[in-house]
Amino acid sequence: MDPVVPGLATRARATRRHRRRPGRPGFRRSGRAAPITLTRGEVCIRTPTSRIRPAVVRGALAIIRDETGAVLMVQKSYKDGAFGLPGGCADGDEAPHSACAREVREETGLIITPGRLLAVDYVPRNEATGATEGLNLVYDLGTVPSDTKVVLPEAAPGEQPELIGYRFVLLHQLGDVAGAHTERRIRAAVALLEDPSLHPAYLVEGRSVQADAP
Repeated sequence: MDPVVPGLATRARATRRHRRRPGRPGFRRSGRAAPITLTRGEVCIRTPTSRIRPAVVRGALAIIRDETGAVLMVQKSYKDGAFGLPGGCADGDEAPHSACAREVREETGLIITPGRLLAVDYVPRNEATGATEGLNLVYDLGTVPSDTKVVLPEAAPGEQPELIGYRFVLLHQLGDVAGAHTERRIRAAVALLEDPSLHPAYLVEGRSVQADAP
């Protein structure tokens, strides 16, 4: 069943303050608790003064498609213009599906209730790149008209915008706009939409793996 899409025409323009994501330039550590830094995947990072940091980093990402099957992607200023799925970090004591709805609202202005969980993508810690261990949960947020207007968030005063564009991307175009990890993750998630009999995918850096039996 498609997720409920209440108030699709209702949009909220958000100003995202100190919501830096992986690899964004100009991020500085302070004397307080160190922020989470992820250089791969879609999990955002927080400054030490922002919302409560969970013990385990949990990313909540959205698959939103149009009538042609193209996937909505947002362009990130801090990743050399690469595109990724809308979404970001769940805060401490925030359920991932709630975080997904919140992040989609903040990044696109769309108010959509997340539906089925499509994939769980594990990102291991990588000392060479500074990547922090975490999980990305990918949800189905249904289908919207291809002419849906997306409202990107305004930058906080004195900061560069976090997102600089968006587009609906067909699967065969993913390699032109997104990294290999992101492309693998999206393809795995969309495969479940095309075959509802499949169980949510378990991924490691976007690659499907077989979980070890207990």
